[in-house]
Amino acid sequence: MDKGKLLEKKCRELFKKKELWFHRFYDTHSAGRFLPPQPSDYLVLTPIPIFIECKETEESRVSFSNFRPSQLKAMRDLTKLGVQYYVIILHKKRL
Repeated sequence: MDKGKLLEKKCRELFKKKELWFHRFYDTHSAGRFLPPQPSDYLVLTPIPIFIECKETEESRVSFSNFRPSQLKAMRDLTKLGVQYYVIILHKKRL
């Protein structure tokens, strides 16, 4: 499985199991950079909107360098507006 896709798959399965409405943003990288930067991996309605970014690592922590500048900007801008934005981290060494 591609880097970072295991956690995205697990999140998608959880959203379906919980019967939540969700939208997977197209991945700018996999689309050959033809798309503008996306704010996160998912938008989930619970019924409030929640943006979710999935990150996988084999390290004990995740640094800001793991995020694209457009993702960091989206995090700042959306949370300033009161929108919930979560980063879910899968520490692969602990599996």
